[in-house]
Amino acid sequence: MPINITHKYTIVCDEVRTEDNGKLIVLGMYNGGSILVPRLPFQLPSLTFLMVLESEGEGRWPLTLKLTHLETGTVIADGHGSAQFLKPGTASVPIKLAPLKFTKEGAYDFFVQLNGLDQPVITQISVNFNPKVIQ
Repeated sequence: MPINITHKYTIVCDEVRTEDNGKLIVLGMYNGGSILVPRLPFQLPSLTFLMVLESEGEGRWPLTLKLTHLETGTVIADGHGSAQFLKPGTASVPIKLAPLKFTKEGAYDFFVQLNGLDQPVITQISVNFNPKVIQ
């Protein structure tokens, strides 16, 4: 019997760390998924998509992902992984892409297909050039 998984939300940030007590630390959260860069091309040391999912059961489900520039269709990152639920309920699934090189401004779609989800999860970010940004 298939397990129903629901996507709650995704946070876009530089990095996610786990404390000894299990709490997550979100570093460098991008409000609205807008990333300002001081030049192009620009390489981010890391970009993390923290997906919060809810499951009716426990287990590990495979996923595929890709990050695509919408205007050109260029895929700048892709891969495979898994989401694990130790028990029914909510789980945080950080997906870290590192390093990540952006060569063009504009909108990008982060596409995740997870077994158990009816629809893929698509998170949109934008990369914008601003020479006044200090990295």
